Formats: sequence, C-alpha cells, structure tokens
Amino acid sequence: MKKLLNEFLVSIRGGILYILSGSILIKIMSMLSNVIIAGVLDKSSYAHYSYAVNLYQYIDLFEGIGLASAFLIICPRLEDKRKMRGYLRYSFFLGGSVQMLLSIALCMIVYNIPLPFPEAKKYIIMMVFLPLLTYWFAQMQIYSRVQLENKFYSGV
Repeated sequence: MKKLLNEFLVSIRGGILYILSGSILIKIMSMLSNVIIAGVLDKSSYAHYSYAVNLYQYIDLFEGIGLASAFLIICPRLEDKRKMRGYLRYSFFLGGSVQMLLSIALCMIVYNIPLPFPEAKKYIIMMVFLPLLTYWFAQMQIYSRVQLENKFYSGV
C-alpha cells in the first residue's frame, strides 16, 4: 500500500495532473465548440458541415502516414536533442505534406463527382487546412510529451 502511495505521489510530481487536466479541458472545449456550431448553423447547413467533417475524418486515419506514432516510439530513446529536432522537422514536413496532398485530392474529387449534399463543397474547401493543422498540433503534443514538458503539453 505504501509503495502504491509513493508511486502515486511521484506521478503527481511528474506532471500527471497537468496531462489529466489538459485532456479533460480538450474534451470540454471540443464539446462546447460543437454546441456553438450547432447553435449558429441551421439544420441543413449543419448537415453539410457534418458531411464535410466526416470526409476529412477519413484523411485523419492516415495521420501523416504514421510518422507521429513513429516519432513517439523512436524519440524517447534518443539522447541527442538535435537529432530529435531533426526527426521532428522531418515528421512535420513529410507528414504535413501527406496530409495536405490528401486534402487537396479530396477537394479535387468532390468537385468532379456528384455528392449527396452538393452544398457541402464550400465546407470542404473551407476545411482544406484542417488535416494539416490537426497533424501539426498532434506532433507538438507528442514532442512535448517526449520532452517530459507536461505543463506545456497540458496547455497545447
């Protein structure tokens, strides 16, 4: 029991509360943004918006061809900070390029095929940078976790 309590106290000092609070705040902000968007848009516009978001979620499945996960696996073992930043830059560039190419491909496809919701095309165009920004955001979170910067991680 005492060993368990000591491990718990070490976790608290190590920043687990920052990680936990950051994760909870992200979920709350996500829910609030969805409520606000649903309140601002009318029913048909919200349907078109949701259709566009669903299409972009398919791109999120690729998540930079797995470079974010690879970065999380490889970099904690590295001692050299310069080499770690090199991996980060490589992952940012290549993974971001893949996300952007997939977004552009999606835009080209939806403009050349008939959609069940043709009005969703404007939302698809407006969200073209969403996968790239989401990927970069995830990379920054992973980098801060690898660096054990839990306070920064909770703020990102």
